[in-house]
Parts: sequence; structure tokens; C-alpha cells
Amino acid sequence: MNTYKFSYYPGPIRSVVPQREITLQEAVEMIRSDRFKAEVLQIRNADNPDIRRGLKNTLPYFTFSGTFTKRIADALKSHSGLIVLDFDDIEPKKLEQLKKDFSSIDFVALVFISPSGAGLKVVVKIDGEKRFPTVAAYQQQAFRSLAQFFDDNFQLAIDESGKDVPRVCFTSWDSNLYFNATSKVYPVSPDMDEALPSGDIATARAIVNSDKKESDAETQFSDNKTLLRVKHVVEQLESRNLDLTSGYDDWQLIAFSLASLGESAREYFHRVSQIYAFYDHKAADDKFTDAIKKGRFKSAAKFFSLANAYGLDSKLPRTIQEAQKANEAFQIIGNRIESDDYIKYGLYFKQSTGTYWSLDLKGIAREISNFKLRVLYHINTGADEAYRLMQITNVHGLDKILRINTDDFVSAGSFKKVIARLGNFIFKGADQDLVRLQDMLQRHELHTENISTLGWNKRGKFYGFANGLFDTTQNTFHKIDEFGIVTKEKDGQKVNYFIPALSKVFADKDDLFMNEKKFIYIDSPVKYEDWAKQYVQVFGENGRIGLVFWVCALFSDILFKSMGLRMPMPFSYGKRGSGKGTMTQSLTRMWGLKQDQIMLGGATTIVGFMRKMAQFSNGLVWLDEYKNNLPIKVIESIKNLYDRIGYERGKKDNGFTTESTPILSAVWLSGQEMPTAEPALFTRHILLTFAETKRTEEQRKNYRDLQRMEDLGLSHLTMDMLKNREHFAKDFQGIYEATLRELATDVNNNEVDERLLGNYSMLLAVAKMMDKLNMLPFAIEDFKKQCIDMVMHQYFILKGSDDTSKFWQVVEQLVTTYQISEDDHFKLANGYIYIYLQDVYHHYVKAMHDRREVNVLDKPTLENYLKSDSKSYVGRIKKKIGKKYSYALQFNYKELDVDLIRDPDETKLRQKYEEMKLEYNPDKEESGSSGEEGFPPAQQLSADF
Repeated sequence: MNTYKFSYYPGPIRSVVPQREITLQEAVEMIRSDRFKAEVLQIRNADNPDIRRGLKNTLPYFTFSGTFTKRIADALKSHSGLIVLDFDDIEPKKLEQLKKDFSSIDFVALVFISPSGAGLKVVVKIDGEKRFPTVAAYQQQAFRSLAQFFDDNFQLAIDESGKDVPRVCFTSWDSNLYFNATSKVYPVSPDMDEALPSGDIATARAIVNSDKKESDAETQFSDNKTLLRVKHVVEQLESRNLDLTSGYDDWQLIAFSLASLGESAREYFHRVSQIYAFYDHKAADDKFTDAIKKGRFKSAAKFFSLANAYGLDSKLPRTIQEAQKANEAFQIIGNRIESDDYIKYGLYFKQSTGTYWSLDLKGIAREISNFKLRVLYHINTGADEAYRLMQITNVHGLDKILRINTDDFVSAGSFKKVIARLGNFIFKGADQDLVRLQDMLQRHELHTENISTLGWNKRGKFYGFANGLFDTTQNTFHKIDEFGIVTKEKDGQKVNYFIPALSKVFADKDDLFMNEKKFIYIDSPVKYEDWAKQYVQVFGENGRIGLVFWVCALFSDILFKSMGLRMPMPFSYGKRGSGKGTMTQSLTRMWGLKQDQIMLGGATTIVGFMRKMAQFSNGLVWLDEYKNNLPIKVIESIKNLYDRIGYERGKKDNGFTTESTPILSAVWLSGQEMPTAEPALFTRHILLTFAETKRTEEQRKNYRDLQRMEDLGLSHLTMDMLKNREHFAKDFQGIYEATLRELATDVNNNEVDERLLGNYSMLLAVAKMMDKLNMLPFAIEDFKKQCIDMVMHQYFILKGSDDTSKFWQVVEQLVTTYQISEDDHFKLANGYIYIYLQDVYHHYVKAMHDRREVNVLDKPTLENYLKSDSKSYVGRIKKKIGKKYSYALQFNYKELDVDLIRDPDETKLRQKYEEMKLEYNPDKEESGSSGEEGFPPAQQLSADF
């Protein structure tokens, strides 16, 4: 009894050597059981056709029509007596009915649903091979006859690929498949075309005649040297699983090149094409037919040129000695594929042992390893070095991932040390054996680009997270695999990228990539409008700035160039517990998990926080604990962040070159002191003031609601915003320039620093673009008014720093000359000075005129400037001074750096100093003995600001 045996392959499609032979009954049980259910459902649930095709190509498969030593026509052992027919793209409502109809045909042995879920596979028992000159002719005649039957009875077209004996049929899952072990056998004879309906006889005969012509042509070319060279190259491609057709242009060139050899080369074109992961038989067949029709190439030279570029040997053995050497190797090794590898590389991989072998000088085979290697990826770090990720498995089943630097892969001694650290892995070869092993392995490796900086990648046009990347050209997210590899298309080519932070290669390195591991994409149900509204509700007007600056940071490379190479930095100023740090840290959640701030007042070095700027591109870095007494180098480095001038240092080479750490992220600063160390620093910031320290229960509830959103994840909102990148690249500059002109007109003050106008114009321009996208939870006019108020607030602080110092110098002068006095015009108590500005003002005006000062401030402006001095001003309170009880301005006396304490009694004078929390020094120089225009040196510096 015929058990109908055929070959079974473990998959993927590139695996062309069968695992074993199985019976039809075994195949039925595989498909009927849940063995491949999960894989098949994944295919059926995939929306993207390329993904479906790629997943399908990883499935195990059968060659129902025969048993093979290798999945090519020349390697057929015997025909199985079966043929499989493919019916694709069946409407879902017709699928079950057709399955039922096919099951009623007496010569149908098996019917099951294809992996895609949209087609049917029909297996038929056939007989008549001995009546045909070749197996190929037998297969094709059976196919044509059955195709005619199903077309006549069901008006269904069959996939043409079924006419090939090595036709692949993937496993599937169909618990309700139809199987008839005792189905009738469908007879096949050479004269079956006589029985065809008259309307199709001419077509059928033409097909048969065409097949015969192809067969004749194949015989004619059997001795042709060019076709033999093609076959020689194709066999190398198959044995090494090397794809020449991943680029469409190369695939087309191969078609035109091989078409110059006629129909005899069609099979070889298919064999070259099917190595591609998304191989489509019909598309390949149509491409070759079109190439023959157009006949653009006169020879196969281009095919051989491409093969040579991939390191293949396109020449046949030229001498008897070469042929004899190949034959001797085969006699020793006993396997054609392994002996071919030995001739090519000088060593071979022995399938039966899972190890590498070579031949010694006496021609005796010797084992040179106790393991096998599979190169996963060759990763170029872009820093004059590279390494490879390889899977290494020893004969005992120990499996490890090997990360090896290029330098350690060129010396057998170094290589042995590296693999020995992983466990029982032994390499017995010498340096030349390692070179040969490299030659064999590196032909299969996939070139991979290392992603050292997460965030925006200009070359790849994607935004990288630690767990994948967002393709801005396709608006899709691609997740990394277990090795940290993600694949996307670039210029029509598939490119691999390595993101190391979450790779299993570094799974045991907890101290590596600590910040990058937090920079992740999290898909969550939080909606943008809900988060934006809640964020602004919690943080108020400052929250508006934070919301808009999130978008500024995300497109900061665009903004930086559009604004003339500048990137303003928000500065959160306020007391501890005012909420300034909470708001900033909340904003970092837009890029994944909570990022910690860099403490400027701690042990962080300039190099340290500058390096952080290069970890992420178009991200957000938070610098905290700013103080005006930070080292000058730190202050200068902060200023450089605005201009994106990185830290420079000399390279450790023989030249005089330098390397610079790039500034790629937006920066947010915070501290309990305003950044008033110098005007150039102050004008680089957008100043946010946080004063509130006590919160209501409702405010706390709102914050808890915001935290719940943060815990669910917010980085998916950032990914959604990235879809607008082209919009910002195209329109931002024009909107910014118009906004700058508009803001300058509305402020209407020529003394306002141009940097300040630019800073707030950036915010307002981005807000306008967000408003057009319906992304603002507040009115754009309200935000514009807020920006104008903030501009003027910073202007008054900047302007007032010089004028207020002159005012206090005048007050000191007036006290010295007895024109004003304590207990009449001001009061000194407990470290504070209380002053009646309305009573002192006219004395100030007269003294300024006497000094011939040009810039005499009016009273409201002077008061505004005095209140803007955050270091000294405390508040406006009612205070009794002398006999008068009225509103006075309260200042921290020590911060004013003036001397207003007077008393002829030294005991009382000493007591007053103690009350004002100052050290009494009777030898102190009088203030009038110092700087320019009567200003003490320290105050002169302040006046310069």
C-alpha cells in the first residue's frame, strides 16, 4: 500500500535541506492538531501584508510532490504520487462552502485552510509517471488537467506554482480539515489534452508544447558552459542562504540577465528569488516573463558580476586538478555540501556532530571545535570599532549569546579566551583556521547600525526609544527583538539597527544604560486631551509653558536652526516645596519613565552633565540646584547649552584634532535662586516663578489624578506628536518670524532684550501651531498675554538690577549726610529693613540730579524694580516707623550690601549689628572710600549687571 511519503522542512523558507520524510497521515495530524496554532493565528491577525508574508515564511513546510535531498528539482529522490493545488484570495463567505464542495470530489485526499486564512489547499493522489519522459512533464500535465477541471466546475484559478515538483506548501492549522485516506487516484496521461473542451484545446496544447520546448531547451543547454556557471552560483547561494535580491533594482537586473539564456534559466531565477524572505512565486514568474519579452541584456554577465560582489565563485573548475581535488574531498568527507564548503573555505560544518572540521596535511578529517556559531549581526558603533553578536552552541546543548569585539576575532588566542569565559566552548584550531571560519560565517552576517543616541535620528528618519523605534516616514512603531535589534526600511532597503539598552546581551549589566532604560515607548489608554487639560490644571500658567515646551523639545533641532542657532531654556525659580521640581519631572514622563535630574550643586562634573546632553536627541534634560555662586566654568557651560556648543577636548592621537560632545536635547533648569549671575545668562532663560507652597485638598486630588496618568504611560503621546514633524519642519520658521515681529510690536519697548523676545516668540509660535492642531487646553490669546507679561517681568528684573543698586547707594549717601534717618524714613529690625518709599523718593530724585544721573526712575517703576529683586525683597506690609503707621517695603538687609547702621554709642552700635545678624567690625573702611562714583567695589559689579 502506498503511504505517500514526501519531505518535511523545519523552516524558515530559506532552509532548503529537509529534516525528514513523513507520510500524508503525519502531515494531516500536524495540521489538525494545535501544534502550529499560535503561529498561524499570529499570521491571520496581522494587518500588514508584508508582516503576514514574513511570518508565513518562518513556518515549517512540505514538498508534497516528492522527497528531496535538497529543495531543488535536480535533488529529487522520487515523486510522491501527490500534487497540491493552491486556491488563494477566496471570499470569507465562500470559503467553507468551497471546502465542503471540494470534499465531495472522490479523487481529493485532503482539504485544509491555508495559513493566511483566505485560501484552501487541496491535495490529490495522481498516477501515470511512467508514461512521461520526465518527472517535470508528468507534474505539469497533472497540474494542467486538474486546473482545467476546477476552472470548468468552480470557475476558480489555481496558483501556477503548483506545476513545479519542489513546490512548497506551508504547514497550517485547521482542526476541521477534510481527509480521505481511501480517496481515488487521479490518472494522468500525455494525451489528456484530447479530452479538454474544444474552447480550451488550443490553449492547453500551446501550454504542453511550450513545456516540451522548455524541456528541449533545457536539454540543449545542459552542456552549455554559461548555464552551468549559473547553476554553480545558484547552488552556492542556496548552500549559504545568501540573498542577492533584497533590493528591487538588483532583482530586476538578475531577471534581465538570466532571461538572456531563455526559458532554461527560469528555474534558476526562481531559485535565486525564493531565498528572499518575501518571495512570491507569481511575481517572480511574471518578472522573468517580462524580462524575456523585453530582452534588454544579451548575456548573463551582470548576474555573475553581482555574484562576485557578494564573494561568490562564478567560475567553474578550470582544471582537471581542481575537479580531482573536489572529488577527493567528497570521498573523504562523504557529503557534497560539506565537501563543497571545504573546497571553498578550507573547513566545513559537519551537520551530524554540530561542530567545525578541517582536513590535516595527511588528508585526515579532524574536529576543530566543540561548538557551532551563528552570526546574528555585525554592529558598527561608528567609533572606529565594531563587534559581532553570535549565537554559540556546544555539543552538550549549552547555548549562549557571544558579543565579540573585532579585535578579539582576528587572533585564535584571544578568541579562545573570550569563548572560554562563557563556559565549555573549545576552539582547537590555529589562526588560519579562525580566518577560514570568519570567511564562512561573515558571508551570512547582517550589517547592523548601532544606535548610541536615543531620540531623533536624522539619517534613519526615526525616533528611537530603548524598546524600539518610531518610523516618521510610515508613522509606525517597530519593536526590538530579544537581542535589541529592530529592522526597518531605508531607501527601499531593509536596515538593521541595534539598540543596546534592553538587549539580552546586557541583561546582567544593571549599571549600564540606566538612563536609556527609562527612555521607552509605552502604549497606554491615556488620551492627549485628558492629559493636557490635567497637566495645566495642576500646574496652572506655568503648566501652559511646560506643555508647549514639550513640543519645543520634541522638535528642538528644527527650532534651533529656524531661530538662528539658539535654543532657549526654561528656568523654574522658587522655594523648596513650591512645585517647581514636580512639574519638571512630570514633563520628563513624556519620554517614558521618570528621569532623575542632574544636580549642579553636587558632584556632577561639567563633562558629566554635558555627556547627558548627547544621550538623547530631541529629548529633555533637567538641571537642578542652580546657584549664582556656581564655578565660572559651570556658568559658561550653561550659557553654551543655549547655543548648543558642546564640551571640547583634545583627541588622544598623534594629531592636533579635538572632539566635541554634541548638545542634542532641550534643557530645563531649576533652583532657589534666579539665574542673575550675569545678564547674558539671564536672557537665555524663560523664567517661571513658583510661589505657592500650601495646596488645597482639591489641588492634591488633581495631582494624584495626573500621577495615575503618568503611571499608565505617556510616551505614546510623544509618538503621536511626532507625526507632525514634517508640518513643523515646513511651517515653523515662517510662523516664528511673524510672531517675533508681532510680539515686538505688542511689547513696544526698544529696550527689551532681543533674546527675550526670541525666547517667548518660540513658545508663542509653537503654541499657534498646536492651536491649529486643536492641541491647546487654553485660549491662544490668553497664552499670548501671558508671554507678554513674562517678557516684561524678565525685562524689569534685568533693567532693575542696575537702577536698584544705585537707589540703595543713594539711600546710604542720604543717611551719611543726615538727610534721612532711621525711625523717620526707615526701620532696621531683626535682619530686615522697612522703608517708606513715598517718603524717601523725593530725596532720591534730588540726589540723582545732584549727581547728574540721566536715568532717574519714576516712583512706580522704581518700586517695580525693587520688588523684582528676588534675593532681597520680602514683601509690602504695614509697619510703624517713628510716629507714622503706613505701608512699607520689607527687604533682607544683608542682601543689599549697604551700611545704614549709625549710632554714636558704641555699645548700642554693637547691639544693633547683632540684631541685624551682622558681624561688628569697628575697623571696617567707610563706604565712601571706594569705587567709581562713590560705589563700593562689590556694588559697582552689581551695578554693571
